[in-house]
Amino acid sequence: MIHAVKDLTPEQRQAVESLLGRAVDDNEAVSLKSVWTPATGTPPSTPEQRHEAAEWLERHYAKVAARQRSYSDQEFEATLAEALQAARSESGPSN
Repeated sequence: MIHAVKDLTPEQRQAVESLLGRAVDDNEAVSLKSVWTPATGTPPSTPEQRHEAAEWLERHYAKVAARQRSYSDQEFEATLAEALQAARSESGPSN
């Protein structure tokens, strides 16, 4: 789920900044995703569990990368241009 920083409560913003190790700007958005949800609710603690979690992450990000590669450079550029145009029209004149 993606959250606009400007919409976070002060406590949420502080938590995000603490996790990122840096201040965040109101114009940023943050995404939060749980990547480890074992039955015990504890993070991986053994080398085997950490290895399993790392392999899961590698598979997950390989899927994400594969989806990104399915777009041509022209499609990517067109989508980026459309998003930039929408952002500019929402923010009003830049004078």
